[in-house]
Amino acid sequence: MKKGFLSGASLYADGSSEADPSLWRSKGRAPVLSLRTTAAAYEVHGAFNEARQYLGKEDFEVTRSGATVRVRGKPDDPMSLIAGLDESVEVPLDGDFSKMSADFSEYQLRITIPRSPELAAMPPELLRLLHQVAKAEEAGEPVPPELLQQLQALSTAGGAPQAAAAAEAEAAEGSYLPPEAYRLLLNCAAGGGVAASAVSVDFGPAHARRPHATDARIDERWAAAKEGNARLFDGSKFRLRRVSGGGADGGPPHLELGLTGYREYVGTHLVDAAERRALEDDGERDHGERGAHMANALGCEAVLVTSDGHAVLLRRSGEVATHGGLYNGPSGHPEPSRAVVEGDDKETRTVEAAARVRNELYASVLMETHEEVGVPLEKLKAPALLGVMADPTGKPDLLFLVRTELDAAAVRECYAAGAEEGWESDRLATWPVADLAACTLPLTPVTRAAIFCATSAGGPLSEEP
Repeated sequence: MKKGFLSGASLYADGSSEADPSLWRSKGRAPVLSLRTTAAAYEVHGAFNEARQYLGKEDFEVTRSGATVRVRGKPDDPMSLIAGLDESVEVPLDGDFSKMSADFSEYQLRITIPRSPELAAMPPELLRLLHQVAKAEEAGEPVPPELLQQLQALSTAGGAPQAAAAAEAEAAEGSYLPPEAYRLLLNCAAGGGVAASAVSVDFGPAHARRPHATDARIDERWAAAKEGNARLFDGSKFRLRRVSGGGADGGPPHLELGLTGYREYVGTHLVDAAERRALEDDGERDHGERGAHMANALGCEAVLVTSDGHAVLLRRSGEVATHGGLYNGPSGHPEPSRAVVEGDDKETRTVEAAARVRNELYASVLMETHEEVGVPLEKLKAPALLGVMADPTGKPDLLFLVRTELDAAAVRECYAAGAEEGWESDRLATWPVADLAACTLPLTPVTRAAIFCATSAGGPLSEEP
């Protein structure tokens, strides 16, 4: 594969004088992207002819924030010819971002945003105000009362429905890609969720991952992943083999847990879909379990609710392993080390060990909330288990509801003061619980699953004002 720097429309080979990083920066960089306008649509366009077959759609990350479309290369891929690309294009406010699409073919990147006749018919002043409201919401700041008053004044002329639609579209932020699917393994949110005392755990080596003939590839994938993200480390994690009960059968939730590691997760889940299916097919054939050869590293996710009725969401930074740019609640993994069951678990399959594991499952989501948001532990209430889900790769997560005694403003202050793991996110947003099921922010699969459990009929947030 060719190596080099893409500057404007020119690809400079590795070793050439133009490829020197300091000289390349000092010469400046002509924008690659431009905005094209037709009567029907706006098009963000970039030509990458010199890269030719050495560039594909997987090299690009396209997101938007308000009316700004951002195109980035993937800096964690050192072989990508556009690893350093990071450009933003402002699109006029009559763009219909709900229908935004992207295509990369014949070495041309085309991002199409249809023009909305309804928005185009609005007075320019109304569009300007909507733009300012969206900017305030993006920054996590309260909307100035004078802006709301001006919007209200304009809406009396009959523009209220269009203004509401435009505000929703303009304030929405996210990827042009459709949301990822997820599987709900358990929904136990009815009645407010399940307390720790009602959950049973079977922990031991019988629930560990089964070795596979291709396990040597796990080390290769892990080494490649670490080259792209120096923060990765192979910590011990719990492995979810099976979950039962807690649903329509009326029994308590029951979890069968073993041990795995983050290296095994990367090497069995973050792989090509065909390879993952092959592992699952072999597990079904050889052990009667599709997940027998998968790490199934168990994570946790919180729907964090403030005292004044807002859900707290964090936008994942580019330094995390997956889903950068999407929003989630405080999340992470229960830690075997804190349950004192790390290492050879043959000696830990006891009632006492299982109780420590269960307690860690619940304690971990409080610790993640504290470390990622900065809310003191003493300001958090006991978690309630809402359900269990699996993302498109099969990775499972426990879904919790966590309430805090602090209001939304106080939570923002905690986050702004700096959290221990604040690097995992680059923005905090809040969303009214009463409208959480209709949240338009781009959410991770685990967050969408947690919100579904919390807000579905009988869930703890289904009838909150």
